[in-house]
Amino acid sequence: MKKPHSLPVTFILDYDKESGYYASQIKEYPHVISQGKTKEEAVENAIDAFMEFVEMYKQKPIGRVRSSKTRIVLPSNLLIHA
Repeated sequence: MKKPHSLPVTFILDYDKESGYYASQIKEYPHVISQGKTKEEAVENAIDAFMEFVEMYKQKPIGRVRSSKTRIVLPSNLLIHA
């Protein structure tokens, strides 16, 4: 098993009052976008999307989408088991 790595990232959350959902993006990896009903769920889903991005990165580039209403920036560290 490979050694886990810590990866400092910043989560960007955009809250949409109309839908009641948070859109989430990892600032350092703008192709990684997800959403969730809560901030925590949006961050968890962004982590899942990041792991899928890592797996698919070599196959084909992914386009960037951005839309914002209310923005929250959350610095964090991901613990990657690769």
